[in-house]
Amino acid sequence: MGGYVGAVFSQTLFGIIGVYVGLSVLGPKDYGTFALVSIITGVVSSLAAGPVGILSAGAYLSMTATEQERADATFLVLTVLFGVLFAILLSIAWAFASVSLAQTISPKATLFAILSVCPQSITIMYLSLYYNKGYSGRVFLCAIAQGFCTIISMYLGFFVLEWNKASLYSSQLAGFSASALVSIILCKKITYPLENRWVFKWLKNYRSFFMNAIVSNGPQLVEGAVITKFIGIGAVAVWLHSKLYSSLLLRGVKIVSLTVWPVSLIEAKVNNFKTIKKSWELIYVCLALVGVVAVFLAEPLICFLTHGKLVRASVLVPWWVIYCILQNTGKEAEAVLYTFDSGRLAANSQTYSKIIGLIAFMALTWFFGLSGAIGAAILEVICYRFFIRRTVLLIKPLPVIDIWAFVWVALIFLAIVVESIIEPITWEIRLLGVAVGVFIILSLSRRIVFEAFDLIRKISIAASSK
Repeated sequence: MGGYVGAVFSQTLFGIIGVYVGLSVLGPKDYGTFALVSIITGVVSSLAAGPVGILSAGAYLSMTATEQERADATFLVLTVLFGVLFAILLSIAWAFASVSLAQTISPKATLFAILSVCPQSITIMYLSLYYNKGYSGRVFLCAIAQGFCTIISMYLGFFVLEWNKASLYSSQLAGFSASALVSIILCKKITYPLENRWVFKWLKNYRSFFMNAIVSNGPQLVEGAVITKFIGIGAVAVWLHSKLYSSLLLRGVKIVSLTVWPVSLIEAKVNNFKTIKKSWELIYVCLALVGVVAVFLAEPLICFLTHGKLVRASVLVPWWVIYCILQNTGKEAEAVLYTFDSGRLAANSQTYSKIIGLIAFMALTWFFGLSGAIGAAILEVICYRFFIRRTVLLIKPLPVIDIWAFVWVALIFLAIVVESIIEPITWEIRLLGVAVGVFIILSLSRRIVFEAFDLIRKISIAASSK
């Protein structure tokens, strides 16, 4: 678990450092173009990585170490072959791509972007294996290697080799190459011969994997294209930089939720969610504190980190906190569906909400810019929670355990309104706003905090007595 936490925070830290270094030289349009190309290469690389996660999820539990090594070697060879194939296809597609985008990127940068597909697909493949095997330490080492080499390469590209815009793409290539190399080294040995049964399973499952990958990653491409079309390429950088902070929150919450999920399944059987209610109420309190801090301090902090070039992202950050809170509501409904072996109903609800969110994203971004874009994202999670709760209520009655989540959403919204009407807003007012917000949240959540710490104490005592 510690390795996963370290990987999340190191990736975010190196990402922020990379933005700070890059924007010291380049502007929002350059970074927006890089972000758009990174989305494309990321989607292509995920397709090249193949259905490794699906194939290894359950099979590895009953396999010997030698069998796992042979499977790993087979997956590596297949990933390299598919990575090379997709890199070639991307280079061909690039020749027929949008002339305006192609002219924005130099041939050197284009070469670096295409070359990054294969090492990125290898990284994705090995990370899937590590998550399924529980190798959190290896995940952390890969994240450190990738982040460190990315920053060093970026610095050399900008200030030593003077590659200008191409430095972003060369640093991405260096980062993924380092991560892929570390992953291969950590395997210690690659066992041959390859196993044909894994090749057949790969090819058999690839069609369904391909469709799921397109559905999962397609919205990223649509987001980038829509924002570029209706607002401009520079807005893509603003949008993705704001999502950088939301990704940190979502990944952090996901790590915690993984520990709560088994308890959720147990409590769903008896329809009594006492434990997870206390756990999630504490998580909502932490997110509310982050939200209040973001409302008053995001602007000066992002202004410093981006040299004032992506300061517009600060307006979106509090809304991403609201998104994160709403996105993590309704866990009791999900637990009930999976307990009753109805996970496909949850998947259907997610599909419906994504379709609504995608349509809303295109429409609202057209009319309201980035404000409409974040509104569409929030609408999507609200629709998902509505659909999934309605589905569960057709099966059995369900208590409401997320009241406090909506209280904190309302409080953050109130803070946003207050901050927007204060003019001018000085550092004294910002700090006062944070202090008042934190005081209100802690005052309202005293019972939640005390009960949560009492629960943690009881769990610790029970664990130590075993």
